[in-house]
Amino acid sequence: MRFPASTSVLIVGAGPVGLTLSVLLSEHGVRHLLVEAHPGTSHHPKARGVSARSMEIFRRCGLEADIRRAGLPASQIFFYRGRSLVDPDFVRTGLPDGPAQGAERTPSPGLICPQNALEALLLRRARQLAPDGVRFATRLLSFSQDGDGVHAVVEETNTGQRHAVRADWLVGCDGASSGVRSGAGIAMEGPTGLGHFLSIRFEAPLGDVVAERASASYFLTEPGRGGFLAVDNDRHWIYQHPFDPQRDDIADLMSDQLQLAQLVREAAGLPNLEVTVQDTMTWRMDAQLAETYRRSRVLIAGDAAHVIPPTGGHGMNTGIGDADNLAWKLAAVTAGTAGQALLDTYESERRPVARQVIDLSLANSRARTGYRIDDELLLTAAYRSTAVIADTGEPPRPPLDPEREHPGGGPGARLPHLRLPDAAPIASTLDLTDRGFTLLTHTGDTAWQRQVDTARAAGLPVALRSLADPATASAWDDGAWTTAFNLPATAAVLVRPDTHIAWQAPNPPADDTELLDALHRILSSQQPRRPRQPPGQYERADGTILEERSWLWQGHAGPQGWQAAWTRTRDLLAPVVGDDRFGMEGDPFRGKIADGAAGLATAFYLLADGCGPQVPHVRRAQVEELMRPGPGQSDGDVVQRWEELLQALGHDPDADNDPVSKRWRILRTDYGQEDDPTVIGEVLIRQGYGLLEGLATVLTIMRQPF
Repeated sequence: MRFPASTSVLIVGAGPVGLTLSVLLSEHGVRHLLVEAHPGTSHHPKARGVSARSMEIFRRCGLEADIRRAGLPASQIFFYRGRSLVDPDFVRTGLPDGPAQGAERTPSPGLICPQNALEALLLRRARQLAPDGVRFATRLLSFSQDGDGVHAVVEETNTGQRHAVRADWLVGCDGASSGVRSGAGIAMEGPTGLGHFLSIRFEAPLGDVVAERASASYFLTEPGRGGFLAVDNDRHWIYQHPFDPQRDDIADLMSDQLQLAQLVREAAGLPNLEVTVQDTMTWRMDAQLAETYRRSRVLIAGDAAHVIPPTGGHGMNTGIGDADNLAWKLAAVTAGTAGQALLDTYESERRPVARQVIDLSLANSRARTGYRIDDELLLTAAYRSTAVIADTGEPPRPPLDPEREHPGGGPGARLPHLRLPDAAPIASTLDLTDRGFTLLTHTGDTAWQRQVDTARAAGLPVALRSLADPATASAWDDGAWTTAFNLPATAAVLVRPDTHIAWQAPNPPADDTELLDALHRILSSQQPRRPRQPPGQYERADGTILEERSWLWQGHAGPQGWQAAWTRTRDLLAPVVGDDRFGMEGDPFRGKIADGAAGLATAFYLLADGCGPQVPHVRRAQVEELMRPGPGQSDGDVVQRWEELLQALGHDPDADNDPVSKRWRILRTDYGQEDDPTVIGEVLIRQGYGLLEGLATVLTIMRQPF
């Protein structure tokens, strides 16, 4: 089989995330190559929980039915707690809301399917779509990148033959020990070694033993016992045995089949159980997150980007969500319909999700009396980025909503599942979406068709679907639409290829280019710019002209060094965010950029000792050192140190007539409002993220080194 010399996307790692990305890229028509060092897919069941959100993704790929056939029946999705498998006082619980309520939120409830079975199905689909696109026994040896792409060297491990591959983009889906991540110089943050486990895959006739208590997972309450994971609730099982690497000789244990079988018997509470050990593996519980998901032409996904404790079952599913988010963006960029800045939104959307999932999973791991298994948690993900045009009046909130406090289908959220009438040929609103963008309406107003026609004439992939279309056989009243979207029946919602809502409008705009303009913004693509307002002003959507308070502070007042610091900040960030007005309040992503820009300017000012001529000579490493807490210090100590340096330069933090101090007071406040009688127009509420998070964001998205 000939090895390709070039490709659009080179994927490293053929686990569930890499294979899902391969399938989705093929669905989008993107040429790619996937290489995997191992000779084939996993033999070990590993992760087993496939969440509702992952099943919705697989539904779009035509895999849902096959995966359901390979998984445990819904009647066995329970969680067992007892001293052993035969404890008469066991407790058995199901998912918190039950299947009836779950069916109202998704057409594709989650299930238990062993990872080895899932990978086999994904591989079959990947090869159906790209017969030569997946190469096993092929490892990545090295790579380098320039402004035009990535130059990689791979090796076929069976023959030792090496090949040079040029790719536009490299995606590391190669697990927690990712070579792509380390090769790109991306660090991981967070604790390691939270637990160590020996995973024993075995056969034993346990079907009759658990017949009346069949569950997906069997948590053993006896100290040091771990738990059992059902593969088929009959003969095939996994036993997870905790161990102490400082105390236990795990290598000797793994080589002793008799002792391994005895561990299984003791944990099961069945001293005469016939056990056949098939294989073993060890794993370590970590809770880590990559500092960034992108380094120029290199991106990471799945365990390469986040290592999530298994308590909750969200690790693999978070990675599958990464692939879904990244695939359509790579497709748009490689097709030329989107600017490369769209790929920055992969991190700004997915990294906060992983951060929250890690925190929830850590809390689960510390729970003494069990924890909530939330199969539908990832359905609640709501994104905030430049790939979403959101209501600027909403305060920022975490991307996931574990308590379901924010229902509804607003911008950034997943398109709500609404079950279509029985006579309809499709079952869900989610089935109305297209591989490109979909403008979904209730009434089928012809004005929306004109919007779509204008966008399509500009070469942008968007389809119009209406719930009033005879093809859906819908006879809904306006109430169903209003309840789901909190919008009138005249409205439309623009749905991205990953089924998240990108934009909405309550009525058809008079201007037929409104949808086109929205798509250009979402895709970070070129578009005609509107005339700029006079310096220090900007125009709201309703036409109101507001004074931009940060204009007064960003190099338009203050000492020479402060002005020079802002000039350099604008020069570095303008190519990324599109303009030099980093204080347009309201949008949380803009708020983060505003804080990051102010933080970078302040760092330049401090490191140059307030001297304008020295500002251009400040290097990135100096800024990063200024951000770093000292031994035993917290982020609060860093902020205090910055304030002391400002005071040393003669700035009183409480002075009202000092533009440097005024900007610092807003920057050091996590969320606040500042009234200023010199600013004309309404008071703007800052929706920023504070000094260090904002600064970390702008350092991540910055395109050029300094």
